[in-house]
Amino acid sequence: MIYRDLLTFPAEIKEKIFAHLRHGSTPPDSAEAEQLHASIMRAWLERGFAAFLDGGEDGESVAYRTFFIETCQAMSQARTDATERTFADSPLAWNLYGGGRETADRPGWQKNAKVVHQDETAARNIETRWATASHPMQIQGGKLQPFRVEVPPDSDYQPLDCSNWPSEDEG
Repeated sequence: MIYRDLLTFPAEIKEKIFAHLRHGSTPPDSAEAEQLHASIMRAWLERGFAAFLDGGEDGESVAYRTFFIETCQAMSQARTDATERTFADSPLAWNLYGGGRETADRPGWQKNAKVVHQDETAARNIETRWATASHPMQIQGGKLQPFRVEVPPDSDYQPLDCSNWPSEDEG
């Protein structure tokens, strides 16, 4: 059966949708699990929200407003249940990531990402000296010619010991 009107929608299917929502399902998935198209449920929720804002008291407005409120209530129950289980199972996670975390409008727990005190430190002077080749690489006779790297005399650079390396001729 295809339902397009909330007034003819069976109450037992509504309760199944609310049960899905209470168990953490999303409104579109809850609706489609009970063979109600998600766009129809979205339209009913929009009409219910409009009826909620307008405060209409006719039968149709009351039905849509009640559906909207019960949907919100079922979703809130799912979030509350998840929050309570997180608090019971992992209080630290609840404090840092769940309902106990600090938000812009209320205090709570947070990882301290702010610098609360910084000692005055002297500025560090970093000096970088690069060793450079005296000339660009040259290839003569198909072989890369060696080049000389000049290292400042006060450097702590120690060249690699290449005495046991194979020569180019052995390669």
